[in-house]
Amino acid sequence: MATLNPKAFPFSDSITCPNCHKPITLYDHIACEAAACPSCYSYLLFGTDGKSYVKDRLVSIQNKPVLPIGTEGLLRDVEYKVIAYIEKKEAAYNQYQWREYMLYNYAKGYAFLAEFDGHWSLIAGKSFFPDLEKSKRASKIQPYTRGLSLTFLTLTAP
Repeated sequence: MATLNPKAFPFSDSITCPNCHKPITLYDHIACEAAACPSCYSYLLFGTDGKSYVKDRLVSIQNKPVLPIGTEGLLRDVEYKVIAYIEKKEAAYNQYQWREYMLYNYAKGYAFLAEFDGHWSLIAGKSFFPDLEKSKRASKIQPYTRGLSLTFLTLTAP
């Protein structure tokens, strides 16, 4: 659940990694359920007692993020803050790799910006695109979304 504040982004907070004892900045610490330590790559889960527990160790990231975590900016006239970054790859073939940025807007909630081979896609709920239903560019294909109301829109540079 997003910590929605209609006037500002959530305050960042810092915790200490229980494994390497280095600081980890959280950009939505109230709604955060998991985090990764940028120093030792420990994957942390947060218990109901508010403490963090090391669940696993992640592989270090291979690429420097194009959009550093904490960056604020406008995308399609909506103000966002980058609050997370992850690199993913297809398990079966291992040749398809992409990057995802978790974006946060204080009025609308979360969205994702995915990049593969220089191509960017914005993935967000329908609340981000209220006029999309009327748009001639809206797809008639309805993807299976497990009951979620999602809209897929690919953004390309001119």
